Amino acid sequence: MNLRCVNCGIYFANYLLLPFKLELMKIKELFLILLITTISGTVSAQKYASKSNSEVKTSWEGAAFSSNLTIKENIAEVPSFSILNEILNDTAITTALGNKEMVTVFLPLDEAFLKLSKKERKALLADKKTLEATMKLFAVPGRLDSHSIKKAIEKNNGLAHFSTLSGELLGAKIVKGDIVLFDSENNMATLKATDFYHKNGFFHIVDGLVYTASTSK
Repeated sequence: MNLRCVNCGIYFANYLLLPFKLELMKIKELFLILLITTISGTVSAQKYASKSNSEVKTSWEGAAFSSNLTIKENIAEVPSFSILNEILNDTAITTALGNKEMVTVFLPLDEAFLKLSKKERKALLADKKTLEATMKLFAVPGRLDSHSIKKAIEKNNGLAHFSTLSGELLGAKIVKGDIVLFDSENNMATLKATDFYHKNGFFHIVDGLVYTASTSK
């Protein structure tokens, strides 16, 4: 057989197969596009839907705290929070603190309430409106660790103010190396221990009470 005829035959065969080759290329391209789209969609979904279940455990004076527990659950067995535990039995307060996706809460120790006279303490604990307002003033939306608080104080010439769930601002400053919170009437609460995790953010421990302007003592 003539070599030219063989080449012509091969050329003719390739010519006949050309439509099928083009169709095969289109199918491969389509498959590749679908594959890339699927992979991209998975990454995006994980970015927004996946949440880390890693538990963070911290401790303070023999008490163990967990990032998997609510504030109420974390302090339920801590003797130094016996008064606050009673306050947190109020559903309105626990609901207010738990409604935010992320919230930083400053928790007053028993000593904060014991600084009040017996009469003042009894009146405060009977005043649900003031208690709720105080706990909301102690709650800042978002995660706010002690480092962030100090940075905010430094950045604002020694005084920082944070928006709270009460709708009013909570002040913060440094006094003798400690972070001190204050309200509009200069009632103060010093941070005694910091950076504990709860289910929806951070909590810090304070030794005093602050009040909103409408309920200031």
